[in-house]
Amino acid sequence: MKKILLTLLCALSCFFAVAQSERTYNETYIVTRDEGATFTEPQNLVVNVIENGDGTANFLIKDVVIKSGENNIPIGDLAFNNIELTPFADGLTYFSYSDVMSEGFFENITYDFTGKMNDEKMFAAVEFETGNDEYLDIIIGTNDFEQPGADGKVYTEPLIVTINGNSTEPQDASVTVMTNSDGTINFVLQNFCLAMGDNSLPVGNIRIDNLPVTKGEDGLKHISYDGPLTIQPGNMEGVGESEWLGPMLGEIPLKLEGKMSGRKLFVTIDIDMQAILGQIIYVQLGTDDFPTITSKVYTDKIVVSIDEETSEPQEASVLVEDNGDGTVNFELVNFILGEAPFALPIGNIRVEDLAAVEGEDGMRHISYAGPITIQPGNVEGVEEWYGPMLGQIPISLTGKMDDEKLIVSIDINFMSQIVTVQFGGDLPPVGVTGDANGDGVVDVADATFILNVMADEAFEPQADVNGDGTVDVADYTFVLNLMADAE
Repeated sequence: MKKILLTLLCALSCFFAVAQSERTYNETYIVTRDEGATFTEPQNLVVNVIENGDGTANFLIKDVVIKSGENNIPIGDLAFNNIELTPFADGLTYFSYSDVMSEGFFENITYDFTGKMNDEKMFAAVEFETGNDEYLDIIIGTNDFEQPGADGKVYTEPLIVTINGNSTEPQDASVTVMTNSDGTINFVLQNFCLAMGDNSLPVGNIRIDNLPVTKGEDGLKHISYDGPLTIQPGNMEGVGESEWLGPMLGEIPLKLEGKMSGRKLFVTIDIDMQAILGQIIYVQLGTDDFPTITSKVYTDKIVVSIDEETSEPQEASVLVEDNGDGTVNFELVNFILGEAPFALPIGNIRVEDLAAVEGEDGMRHISYAGPITIQPGNVEGVEEWYGPMLGQIPISLTGKMDDEKLIVSIDINFMSQIVTVQFGGDLPPVGVTGDANGDGVVDVADATFILNVMADEAFEPQADVNGDGTVDVADYTFVLNLMADAE
């Protein structure tokens, strides 16, 4: 079981690697054995990575030592050469390799080397099969990468500043919200300025990292901060770094309260400048007029397919929250892979802020393709959920719903092993993405099939390859792009 989980940790895709220069990572590492029992304290480690220009890299893990109590067992350097690299859409590069160690302390021992990295950090595991179903693992780094999109989600809302009871006219301002792998967010109010008549005083960027997020009874995400902060210089054209007031003030008290949905943000910020300017600056961003969020739980049969093997239908529940702004939040609750006694608790598969588009079939259609982090479930008696341990993994989701029924298909990419989850009773058989005519391949016949459906002006679900609820030129282009990517 443990070997399978370490393998699932590294979700791979099929993009071409890009050659880069040599990099050095300074990480901590621990050593575990058997079922994950740690028997060393975290120690510092240096890993050198040289990319070869052909989509592979050489890894050199330097000076590994196993410390157990007062005993030190020097392992030395571990070298892994010509390891295939796979960049993925989440901004990370993944790698995975299995072989038999040819020399050194672990000579003739089978090992797995899996992990992921970006320019700043690495998270990897080296697992040695020491015999009798026992394993020794070297865990390098931590799985706390920031989620994709360096720019995050950008909210543009009206901003009002109040000083001494006098408020400015609303002006548009931008806030960037970046979601971290641990569920916290980084909040950035960019290029904040104090408007005074026709004049404007540049203050800077108000950035708060690792803000906890809680879900309120209103269905919105709530954030709160009360503490010291140093305002950073902005990057507004025409304003030099030394002209920003905020950095000159040093550390000042700041209080923030806010809430947000997928498309709307409301935040109040109190900047305490009494010790410096003798006043508190009150900032309001957005308005507190969120639409009402409604929830519905769909209960239906679920089928799981792996390598053309399909499970027996089981009952499952999906929570759908309608955000009231044309988007929904989707959550497959307490997903468990397999059945007792070999059941593997995965967790809650949740995707937020999905556009719900009315289709020609009268149902609302949703789709998503990208990385997610699975959340722990809440089944009584289950203490360990394995999904959250995997970090970010890629999924694709297509579905449709009305007030009575939800039909959805989810492809979860575990280490290039696709686990297909079907929820609802009348989904067509799941085949190759883009395979409109169901012959198992994506080729010109699928494009022709879509054109014929368009000419007949009749809705055929299998021809809707992009899952938007209509069959049109976008589906035809979708297939052509898949064919071009495969060449």
